[in-house]
Amino acid sequence: MRVKIIASLLLLGFSSSCSFLKHSPGKCYTKAVEQPYDVVIIPGYPHDGKEWNSVIKFRLLWALHLYENKLAKNFIFSGGSVHTPYNEGIIMALYAVKMGIPKENIFIEPRAKHSSENVYYSLLIAEELKFELVAIATDPVQGFLLTNYTERIRNKTIHYINLQPKKIRNVKNPDEPKIDFWLAYNDGFSPLVKDKKYWYDNFHLKQSGA
Repeated sequence: MRVKIIASLLLLGFSSSCSFLKHSPGKCYTKAVEQPYDVVIIPGYPHDGKEWNSVIKFRLLWALHLYENKLAKNFIFSGGSVHTPYNEGIIMALYAVKMGIPKENIFIEPRAKHSSENVYYSLLIAEELKFELVAIATDPVQGFLLTNYTERIRNKTIHYINLQPKKIRNVKNPDEPKIDFWLAYNDGFSPLVKDKKYWYDNFHLKQSGA
């Protein structure tokens, strides 16, 4: 029964464009029409070095939609080499340029190893570049999980303008841009699952209450 309830909530998140979130993407979308975001953070997703997957594809289509409709001026593509040797932030930035977002409007955060770090490190970049109006754009489920993180760190200024499928419905099967995957390849890659120091440091900090 519990599994069914969780599944229903996740389905509701997609079908309603996450309207149950505190930071409703519809509300933030309307705000962006009135005053575009200075920068939008796009969390990365693993790439196999062969072709994009549906998650990467739709996050990039959403970024392109925001840019072309003048709802966002700049983008931070965030993510390190987490589960594959290809840096997630760089891969998405390479695609974004080919899709029509100018290089000067793209920034890369190459270190994040999980969702909360996507936000943390990207906010440092946004602060350094003096971007004031900041939003996160991702799929509704990840957006829901990230609201818990941003509330936990007491950041009430960041908005969520998460993917709304109906707004990119007309672009059903865009051709995948050709990019040089090797530009995002990390020679020193080690899967996160094997990074014992990373897991120990983070687990130890949580256990110690730091």
